[in-house]
Amino acid sequence: MKKATFIAACGVLVAGMCLVLGASTGGKAVPQGREVTLTGKLSCTFCSMAHPDTPCPPGCCAKCVKAGDPPSLTDAAGNMYILLTGEMAKPLMTPQRIEWLGGQATVKGIMVQRNGMNAIFVESMEKAEAKHVTVRGKLHCTFCTLAHPDTPCPPGCCAKCVKAGDPPSLTDASGNFYLLLTGEMATPLMTPERIEMLGGQATVKGLLVNQNGINAIFVESMQK
Repeated sequence: MKKATFIAACGVLVAGMCLVLGASTGGKAVPQGREVTLTGKLSCTFCSMAHPDTPCPPGCCAKCVKAGDPPSLTDAAGNMYILLTGEMAKPLMTPQRIEWLGGQATVKGIMVQRNGMNAIFVESMEKAEAKHVTVRGKLHCTFCTLAHPDTPCPPGCCAKCVKAGDPPSLTDASGNFYLLLTGEMATPLMTPERIEMLGGQATVKGLLVNQNGINAIFVESMQK
C-alpha cells in the first residue's frame, strides 16, 4: 500500500471512530474509568494532606474550597479521592455542597487513577445521614481485632478485654469493622449476657454512623 493511501485510510478510520464516540456521548468528553459510589468524609485537599489526623475547625474547609482548593473525599479505609466536576465547566461545589464540607457525603461518579492519584468525576453528591442497620458478624473486643485480626482468640480472651475497658466491635462477612457504642447515654452496653456472646456470631441493630473513617453502631439491640 502506498504511503499516501495508508495515511488516507487512517484518516477515514479515525474520523469514523470520532463519529461513533460523538454519537454515543453527545460529543462530550467521557473520562476513562469505572463507575463507583463511595461514602466518606468530604473535605478540602489542603486539610486532608496537611493534617489528616486533626479535625478542621468549623468553616475551615469551606474557606479553603472557596479560595480554590479542590475538594476531596476520604473513605472509611483512609483512601482519598480528589473530586472533579463530572461535566466540563459545570460547577462542582454548589453552595449546598460547600455546607456539607467537614461531614459525611456519598459521591457517585467515574473513578480514574493517574500517576498514583485517585480522582472521581462527580455525577451526583448527597449528604450522608446516619441510618438504621441490621448487621450480623463476629462479636469481639477491639484489641484482638486490631492486634491479630487473622488469629482466633483463646476462649474467654475477648471477655477479659471488654471487662478491662476495651470497646466491643463487630466484623461482618465482608470484613467490614464496626465499633459498638451504647444506644443511650450512660446505659450499659455489654451486659453479662452479651459478654458471654463475645467470640461468636451476633446480630446487631442500631444507628450506623461514620466519622473520620470509623464505622460505629449505636446499638439498639443485640442477639446471638
